[in-house]
Amino acid sequence: MVSETKQEQERNTSQSRTALVHRTCRHLKNEHLGLRAPEFDFEGYWLFALLEEGSPFRAVKMGFSVGRYEGRDLGVDVPGDPGNVLCVIDLINEDDSISFSTDAIRRHEISQSPEGTDILFGQLGRFRANWPSLRFQMVEPGNDIRLDFELRGKTVHWWPDLVLPGTYYRQFVCPDMELGGTIMVAGQTYSVTGMGAFDRPFGRLVKSPTSRGIGYWHYDVIAWEDRTTTLSWLVTDLAGETVLNYGMGNIGQSELLLFEDFDIEYLEFEGRGEGIHLPRKWRAVLSGEDGRLDYQVEALGQEFDPGNPRESFLLPSLILSCRGTLTTPHGDELTLKGMGLPEYHVAHLGPLDLDSDRQSK
Repeated sequence: MVSETKQEQERNTSQSRTALVHRTCRHLKNEHLGLRAPEFDFEGYWLFALLEEGSPFRAVKMGFSVGRYEGRDLGVDVPGDPGNVLCVIDLINEDDSISFSTDAIRRHEISQSPEGTDILFGQLGRFRANWPSLRFQMVEPGNDIRLDFELRGKTVHWWPDLVLPGTYYRQFVCPDMELGGTIMVAGQTYSVTGMGAFDRPFGRLVKSPTSRGIGYWHYDVIAWEDRTTTLSWLVTDLAGETVLNYGMGNIGQSELLLFEDFDIEYLEFEGRGEGIHLPRKWRAVLSGEDGRLDYQVEALGQEFDPGNPRESFLLPSLILSCRGTLTTPHGDELTLKGMGLPEYHVAHLGPLDLDSDRQSK
């Protein structure tokens, strides 16, 4: 094989960098925030937020899945269903959490205004948007939990498309959302502020005989004490080979930093039964032309309780204690401390499988 010349290597690196940068913008059209059926079979509205001191909770995950992707793509024996609607609320602390999920409503109970982005999710929530401002409200049916958040976006990043055996999957993320609003629990209302990421997945139910599938994915959302955020995503195929691994953050500046590589070393696991292990402690590195972020996280509390299983395979609801060091391209270092939220999809592989594979190389 003929090796690349230095000029070819530089040109290929530049092209890769350009592709990453061009997926990032500062504006969203209402058509991307509003429901787009029947163009898509499933769509999502998801918020991952870390809340500042003074809140009764340290983190919140909330959202709606309108329609459902093909479950077997991610290791769940549930077929794709354009009519399904899933509502999830997780209010998370170091030692415990309040979690609620339901698929009690169907797609025909959702309505969208013909003018602007204003969506009613039956009696369970409302989403309004006029970029860069979003308002996201959710209500637990018994009215014991009510969330009302004003969100303000800064940047938008479009992830690469994923073609799975039964699902075509697209997604953009607003990785540096500012949040303010109220949480009501059992009649008590609390004012909260925070930082986080807003996810908007959408796609079609398809049949792809050549897809590499998904084995596992790992998603980190971290809010640092200087009111900046980072977000990292790793996806592997069924053979454990990397499909997607990079991240971003606005640390130390207003512009979004892009890191072309995301590497994880798992340090400690929690048994989940049936041979499944999920990580509770890991080291990670985000690196690229914008610098290098070395960080280590440790899950706080909430060990898995086998006597109280939940149906979702996104478990467990954890909050992370995070420490990191950002090294700029000029060699300057910034020490960071913060809190994070992880999300794991244990589809056909687990993180212990990936860790064993890494150690054997």
